[in-house]
Amino acid sequence: MAQTHDIPICPKCGYDQRGEIATWESQCPMNGQCPECGHSFAWGELNPRLIDLGWFVEHADSIGQMIRRTIPTLWVMLFPNRYWNRVRFETRRSLRRYMLWLGAMMLVSHLVSSAALFGANHGYVLRTNAYYSSWMNAAKTEQMRALNEEWIIDTASFDYWWSAIGEAVLYPIVQSQNFNNDSTAEMGVLGAMCFGISLMWFII
Repeated sequence: MAQTHDIPICPKCGYDQRGEIATWESQCPMNGQCPECGHSFAWGELNPRLIDLGWFVEHADSIGQMIRRTIPTLWVMLFPNRYWNRVRFETRRSLRRYMLWLGAMMLVSHLVSSAALFGANHGYVLRTNAYYSSWMNAAKTEQMRALNEEWIIDTASFDYWWSAIGEAVLYPIVQSQNFNNDSTAEMGVLGAMCFGISLMWFII
């Protein structure tokens, strides 16, 4: 049984053209017309093995191919006119592969940005700890030492790592006041920006 992507279908309406092919008697015509919608096409345009794009993620047959084709696809998409010159009307499309790739790209982008945010926050905590440690060592009274020691964050504790990683992954929904003093309104703006950037993947 032929796989779905091997079946010759009309590039406009998706109608199966095997019934039309079965009417051929002695030779294959160069051009044809869809009996369903009337769209005219060259029969060669309906052979996926001839027109599939080697760089396009939607034509990947495996996760590995999808990963390898991600950079070339993004490079072509960077210039819309070049993208639409290559992805033509008759090019086979796969909504399932597209949604899978889109979700993976959004997840990877989020994880990379979360790692960068965690690194920045962790570096800030280390610098702050060093600052208060120097003040604690220079303090002349036990009360001043205790006051500065209260501001030092224990970066070796499980609670710190759990909280810091969680805040980086869930930012700006969850945000600690230990790291900055952004207001609720500013957090809302950042949240809207993050949502807008993610939504642009789907729009593009």
